[in-house]
Amino acid sequence: KPSQMTIERAEALNDIDFEWVVKPHDDEAWQRRYEELKQFRARTGHCRVPYRFTENKALGRWVKTQRQEYKLMIEGKPSMMPFERVQALNDIGF
Repeated sequence: KPSQMTIERAEALNDIDFEWVVKPHDDEAWQRRYEELKQFRARTGHCRVPYRFTENKALGRWVKTQRQEYKLMIEGKPSMMPFERVQALNDIGF
């Protein structure tokens, strides 16, 4: 979806000292899901968590998101996947 932000709107926000802050990565939440994935792998021997994993729906969604972000990164498209996270996922056979 195209952005509705125009130059005029950006200038108006700048005029009122709007702080342009990009939300940082939530490392704590990411690390929590990563630990859950490691536990899943220890139990099953793989990291292929189903998207509709009834035992932990959030983990299934998280894994799908990680795969999507990784694919974007590989394709050279904008991605929220820092290299450190790629390394961590690769370390457990993701």
